[in-house]
Amino acid sequence: MFPIQADTCGHDAPCSILVANWEIEMTPTEAAAALFNAMPQPLTVSQLEEYGVEASESTSSQIAREILSLNLYWILAAVDAHIPAKYRAAITENLLESVRKAWWESGWCGADTWDEYQPELNDRQAHYARLVDQEGINPMGVCAETASLMEDQGIISPEDRAKLLVLLIDYAPALEYGKLLEKVG
Repeated sequence: MFPIQADTCGHDAPCSILVANWEIEMTPTEAAAALFNAMPQPLTVSQLEEYGVEASESTSSQIAREILSLNLYWILAAVDAHIPAKYRAAITENLLESVRKAWWESGWCGADTWDEYQPELNDRQAHYARLVDQEGINPMGVCAETASLMEDQGIISPEDRAKLLVLLIDYAPALEYGKLLEKVG
């Protein structure tokens, strides 16, 4: 994952975007593709087992959805904080379309449709925003909250909660996005 920042640029011109301290120019479509490519892929059962988390294919899909929701929160918050307003919608739309095609059409996130996932994603976005913006929870705390949500939903056992927290730090690198947001806010 990489932090992004952009300056203002002409409406039809590529944006100048700072990626990992390198300034590059890219269009909103290219920025969305770069963000999508930086996202971790859904976890397999064997990868979960490497963290000591017992999971079935179904559980793996549920965990993938939660990790996706968390990653999208951090990415979209960074886009809102650092990308000129005129490019945000295009980047967001392209990013979400890439996620829909890659994650949903492959079945990585379970049997639900992309449209059925949207209310869940919106709820998670609002929940994480409230934790960060109103309660001042740091990125590690947001990861802990995500692990708690999965435990409360019965996705993971209480014994796997600490293991999942380690996994979330690796697969939903909230700290990188959190540091980016702390510099702005």
